[in-house]
Amino acid sequence: MQIDKYNDKLRGVIYDKDKNLRHSFKVTESKGFVTFEYIHTNDFNKEKHKDVANGDILEVNKIDSLQYQIIGYKNEKRTKKRFSALITLEKSKFNYLVIGIDHGKSDEMREKVKEFLDPNSIYAVKRIHIDYYSTGYSYDSSLKITNVDFSLKLPEKLTIKDFDFLGEFQD
Repeated sequence: MQIDKYNDKLRGVIYDKDKNLRHSFKVTESKGFVTFEYIHTNDFNKEKHKDVANGDILEVNKIDSLQYQIIGYKNEKRTKKRFSALITLEKSKFNYLVIGIDHGKSDEMREKVKEFLDPNSIYAVKRIHIDYYSTGYSYDSSLKITNVDFSLKLPEKLTIKDFDFLGEFQD
């Protein structure tokens, strides 16, 4: 589960990689308790989501041992950037190398970053700053990782919505 805060509202997301689904929840904190309310599901099996990033060329640059820059170019000419991201890692007790960029090649990004890392160490993503050039949208996230034991129940009939990165968390 990933929990983010947008406009002072908490949202939770669970990714089901096997089914290419992302389940969104409204998260409410009150009197030391946290409640989750199912909102909708995004289905990434649809064709329109598959072809957006297929032509992108990824470039990963090492800034130092714990910082990496990822640039996504629109084509092989590398003249127009789709996005750039600054990823900050930290050594960790457990592996959490999830590159939180909504892009079809996020697994490829993770693998390219792993090529630079010491295979005898374990890393977690600590901070991500992303600039999307086509929309002018920037995102900066410092990640706090906490171990929690909980379960959430999804409804039997999912509410499927088209994915809209900028509008998804608006009520």
